[in-house]
Amino acid sequence: MKEAKNESVVVREGKGNPASCLASSRLLLATGFMDGSIMVAELENRRDLFSLVGHSDTVVGLGFLGEEVLVSGARDGWICSWDLETKTRLNCVRASEGRLSGVAVRHPLILTASWDGNLKVWSRKLELTSKLPTNGTPLNCCLLHPSKDMAMSGGWDSTVRVWDLVSLKQRAVLRGHQSSVQAIALTEDERKIISGSLDGTV
Repeated sequence: MKEAKNESVVVREGKGNPASCLASSRLLLATGFMDGSIMVAELENRRDLFSLVGHSDTVVGLGFLGEEVLVSGARDGWICSWDLETKTRLNCVRASEGRLSGVAVRHPLILTASWDGNLKVWSRKLELTSKLPTNGTPLNCCLLHPSKDMAMSGGWDSTVRVWDLVSLKQRAVLRGHQSSVQAIALTEDERKIISGSLDGTV
């Protein structure tokens, strides 16, 4: 693993095995790779601690449930939870029969998005708790609001959709992109959504 530091920016490179996603907690940094492996490192000094091996396809999403549990999702549709103290896999379930495209984690919830158009909510034990009523359009990304019972999704129909996790109803459809929405995020004050599409617009 090679690191290149430029002020506060750290780029992690794996030769022949590109990184595919990142997630951080207060103390740890997790990196998912194209070969399905996961590297866990100390966040402050970026020192690699251990790797987790269990996925057989590209890791598309990671998220921490506290400092003790890591959740991962792979492109082949499987999501797993890992005990970071014992470095063992706790559970693994098939979240999608198609291609899994996004994973979002906010204790105690897990959200998955997939190309089959499904947006599903899971418990920390990886039990399916609800399925949001999407229109079936393939989804590329998802996000859980950090302080409200809301979720967001971006898909091939060039929209960002906002969901109520209590009523399980769609709250808003945001249009403006001319191409598939690939990524969504919230501003620091949690009041605005930032979205990026396949044609390079933000």
